[in-house]
Amino acid sequence: MPSEHKQRVFDLLKSLETKDPAPFAYINPKKYIQHNLAVADGPAGVAALIRNLPPDTKVNTVRVYQDGDFVFAHTEYNFFGPKIGFDIFRFEDGLIVEHWDNLQEAATEPSPSGHNLTRTYQDMRQPSEVVTGGLAVWQQDRAIELLHKHLDGDLTLPGLAKECGLSPGRFMRGFKKSFGVPVHRYLLQRRIQAAKSVLLHSDKSLLTVALDAGFSDQPAFNRSFREIVGTSPGQWRRANTSIPKAFKLLAQG
Repeated sequence: MPSEHKQRVFDLLKSLETKDPAPFAYINPKKYIQHNLAVADGPAGVAALIRNLPPDTKVNTVRVYQDGDFVFAHTEYNFFGPKIGFDIFRFEDGLIVEHWDNLQEAATEPSPSGHNLTRTYQDMRQPSEVVTGGLAVWQQDRAIELLHKHLDGDLTLPGLAKECGLSPGRFMRGFKKSFGVPVHRYLLQRRIQAAKSVLLHSDKSLLTVALDAGFSDQPAFNRSFREIVGTSPGQWRRANTSIPKAFKLLAQG
């Protein structure tokens, strides 16, 4: 369940970019409290927020931690300029019931020490908070950063493990323990997430979307998309081209 909570937060934040309504199901519509006074409570408030974001909004969640029923996320946003966000979500019975956030403009220059708020890996390669049997927090951060930068699959498993200071076998076991899925499954899910964004915001052909998302060909993309989403890319695109209308209905409900 802990890994599932972290993934749900990741997916909900990513929906600000993809406009995918599926993560709305992770919000308890009867209990959800939004502590940002600029956003209304409940799924309708989130829908209204997404509807008002620019279409080129980008969301990159850098790290996600969990402590009991609370999940903390550190995210790089880009809408109306680059921003850094810190979000805290409280879960109850598997659903999000409360949310706090702090959003600030991203620094354009490093600090006097030569670092910035989101890139301090050189100083983090030391014993740190560890998920029992899993990866240290800095290893989780580094692995996710590299996987997101290499969705096309040009990063080898030994290379990824080396960046985290582990053998491939130890890295694979630690990754699954920390994130609840094997490395290849996580990468596949992120590729599908990236493909969804392109499907919604462009008229690119399915073959081009497949290649851009790191798939070798369209049949492989179709199979993976259907496995993860439950329908084909073409059907999903047609069903979701009216997302703004759907959000409007949610906001009015």
